[in-house]
Amino acid sequence: MASPVCYASESYFLGGAPLPPSTTSFTSPSSLPVPAGTILSLSLSPTHTFSKPPLPRLTLIPGLGVEGDCHLGADIQHLSRRAVRPLPENLRQVHLMSGEFLEGLVIREMGEEGKAGEEEGEGGRKRRKVKPGDLGENITTTGIDLEGLSRGTILRFSSSPTASDGDARIRITGLRNPCHQIEKFGKGLLGQCTVREGGVVVQRKAGVMGVVLTGGVVERGMSVWVEVEGEGALDVV
Repeated sequence: MASPVCYASESYFLGGAPLPPSTTSFTSPSSLPVPAGTILSLSLSPTHTFSKPPLPRLTLIPGLGVEGDCHLGADIQHLSRRAVRPLPENLRQVHLMSGEFLEGLVIREMGEEGKAGEEEGEGGRKRRKVKPGDLGENITTTGIDLEGLSRGTILRFSSSPTASDGDARIRITGLRNPCHQIEKFGKGLLGQCTVREGGVVVQRKAGVMGVVLTGGVVERGMSVWVEVEGEGALDVV
């Protein structure tokens, strides 16, 4: 005859008796993978305009860049470098910028192509805000120090912490070199995008460039994961 099953009452355990072993495993929130950042905005332009209008999603093509963007191609597409022969490899397929950096930029007077949003500053003085895509980037991020990444860092874009072959990946190649076009867009911006010491530029803050390793669709709100750490400081490409 089988022995009857005895169920201990709640008061038995509250009285100090050891709890039975749990058969359910739980993952502590602190042990879950944390993304490096988030996609704030996405932009592209099929023509060589300085600013790029926002879109809800982009398609990245391996070895080429952003589908439909004017900088798509295996060879360099920036007009200032198209005269070089042979054509250099396109290390500037995708341009990424920090949303936090854009938020802190101030334009007191607009250049010929200025279209940033205007608001009232101190003493009734007009100031303008820079919006994502205004400075020509494709991907605007939050939460990640882009300029602090190492050369060769691989970023993965996905809403899941688990990597998939279908996730888009970008390898960071270098820094964007802020040029006169930024100053033309908004007076004073060039000085805010660089740090100088003794007349020499020692820091550039206008975002980073990268090439597409694996293609896929990226969307606003998607997480950014540092999949592989790079080596060496970033330089201008």
